[in-house]
Amino acid sequence: MAQRYSGGLVETRTRAADPGNGRAAFFHGTNGSVFVLREWFPLTFLLFVLLLALYASTAARWVLLEDDGLFAMAAAVPSVAHPPGYPVYTLLVHLFTWLPVDSVAYRAHLASGVFGAMAACAVFWCASLLIRERGFAFVAALAYGISEHFWSQSILADVYTLNAALFFILLGSSLTYLERPTPGRLRWIALVYGLSLANHWPLIVLSTPCLLLVLGSRRWEIARQAVTAVPFGLVGLLPYVWVVWRSQADIPVNFVGPIDSFREFWYVLSRESYEGHETRVTSAGWNDKLAFQGFMAREMVHAYTFVGALVAVVGMFWLRLRVPISLWLGLIAGVLGTSFVLMWILGFDYEPIGRATVRPFPLVAFGTLGLFFAAGLSALHSWAGSKAGSAGRWVVPLLCVGVVLGSFATNLPINDRSSDTWGHDFGMSVLRTLPEDSILFTSVDQDVGPIGYLHHVEGVRPDIEVFNENGLVFANRLFSPVTTPTPRQLQILREFSLDSERPVFVMGSTRWGATLEDRGIYFRVLPEGSNQVKLVPETLDYFRSLIERTEVDTWNASHRVDLLVRYGDWLARIAYENPGALPSSVLREHRMAAEGSYGSLLGMASALARSDSQDHRQQALEYLAAAEPLLGEHLSKFWRARLYYVRAFVAQLNGSVANALVDLERSVEIYPESSNGAVRDLLRLYARLGRAEDFRGLRKRVFVDEPVPEEIREWGRAMRRAPRSNRTGNAGNFPQSPSP
Repeated sequence: MAQRYSGGLVETRTRAADPGNGRAAFFHGTNGSVFVLREWFPLTFLLFVLLLALYASTAARWVLLEDDGLFAMAAAVPSVAHPPGYPVYTLLVHLFTWLPVDSVAYRAHLASGVFGAMAACAVFWCASLLIRERGFAFVAALAYGISEHFWSQSILADVYTLNAALFFILLGSSLTYLERPTPGRLRWIALVYGLSLANHWPLIVLSTPCLLLVLGSRRWEIARQAVTAVPFGLVGLLPYVWVVWRSQADIPVNFVGPIDSFREFWYVLSRESYEGHETRVTSAGWNDKLAFQGFMAREMVHAYTFVGALVAVVGMFWLRLRVPISLWLGLIAGVLGTSFVLMWILGFDYEPIGRATVRPFPLVAFGTLGLFFAAGLSALHSWAGSKAGSAGRWVVPLLCVGVVLGSFATNLPINDRSSDTWGHDFGMSVLRTLPEDSILFTSVDQDVGPIGYLHHVEGVRPDIEVFNENGLVFANRLFSPVTTPTPRQLQILREFSLDSERPVFVMGSTRWGATLEDRGIYFRVLPEGSNQVKLVPETLDYFRSLIERTEVDTWNASHRVDLLVRYGDWLARIAYENPGALPSSVLREHRMAAEGSYGSLLGMASALARSDSQDHRQQALEYLAAAEPLLGEHLSKFWRARLYYVRAFVAQLNGSVANALVDLERSVEIYPESSNGAVRDLLRLYARLGRAEDFRGLRKRVFVDEPVPEEIREWGRAMRRAPRSNRTGNAGNFPQSPSP
């Protein structure tokens, strides 16, 4: 008899000869699948129902930010989602869109809830195969299901809960394969692995070392059976054939359009469009990578509470003494792969949106940590029972109740999004104010998702036509986003907007240099003349309402700052460019409200700084002084850097080169990206001052993976041509206005 591994750690095992290769093997004594279906089905069913009820009651009824609107659109059609296509997720969620409940967005949220409940049940299965106490396996899976990040992904339209479900089905299947390595089980593993790759291949690839290590002791059996298993893995990849086929269809939503070549297919599969977004080599330095390591460690603790994390550490060491080293290392790899390793590979800025972007990635890591948590509960229960007698047996059950209730109470206020209407309100504020028969060019995810979903899925404003300025998402693209060079894209956009007989609107200042009429949230493209500003009362009321809203969700909060900057800029422009548009009392009320927010203060300062009036520029400095104490880590690097850029702009106009230099350098230090206008102005200032070494250093630092603009190259050449005696410190004039 033996007390070491196979399927339940502390149950007595029967040691038997392995008929496959003559080596000793340890068997659970119960077939893994029968183990779930017969003995543990009631608890599995209870876990599924509890979590699904929780997710269904806390999910938003309307479209959200993140990728929510994009996935809801793709599933409703169905169509090809953003790279790498996510065909398995899209097709499964499409089935949910036919449910006769609530909005299409809610049905997509409900699909994520089902996948989340399945993932928790799969964790329950895996824990059940590792320890004998079904109650502790249940508690670990329940704690995983109500952990903050996992819960947050189970109530919106995204791929991460399905990825977790598929992975833990793979892990549980691998554990049962260790018990009885039959060809049928390996074929099943290969099939699910192929489907997992067709859902979210980057995260599954990072989790693959876990599976390889777990299956390591059966490598010879796998080698013999691989010939029959590989075709099943290829079958799992067939959804990518659907991606190519579906891209040819005449459908309104189609992320990159028809895939007619391997180049276009590779663009989708390789996620080429994310280059530069996931590895910011200039603004995201070693300090950001280290900060994300600390962030991930804190999130590991937060997932199961501090006490639960300590229990998981106990379980980690306890399992090391009871399972083969390859299995134990596999579980360690499962914890590290999509968390610490991934955080080191990526290069996000350590700021709110960066943290919000990566928070769904480690769901597999958190679930694997839950297996250690279950083992720790089992170990502590055995220890408490032997050391403290009958009274000690209540210690661990009470600890379980404390961890579950504590986690639930902490995470409910954060994840109850049943009344979250932010994305819906934003999209409607745009669509309802557009003139009849308009054309609208969307720009980034925050506007593409909600506006596209409301227009194409819910049928809001069928009289307008929605485009994307990058040639993505919608089928009515003006150019291929894969094969059309950027200069040609800009030319096509400009020609289309100027030649159109319909009114053309854009969500952001156009990249193609058109004259604009500022209407608050969006701009109208004008055929000629100078930039203008126009009051839209409904938009003004919407902006005003944002001042009083408090958003817990990071995406909503970040979007709120963006909109409040627009509010402040627009309000200030209305005040000095179109002074009769608003009664003085109404204008005063809005100004007083705007002065309480960093975003609107910064927006007003940016607008006033561009004015020719010295009084306006002085008012801009006062707004910046009021905004500076509101700076904090809750703001993005861009918006923190923007304050010093605007102040430097005013300082230069006032003739204070030294002050401008200090603030420009501070702005660039915070956010050394080419999208920060301070980079361009600081390079120009260095060139004028003849500071060649500083000029070359900054240019090399910022333009690492993008071409240096010709204008900046010319500044460098002019600096080299200028006689040293002429480098007197005359900084010249700044550009006419801060960058948009």
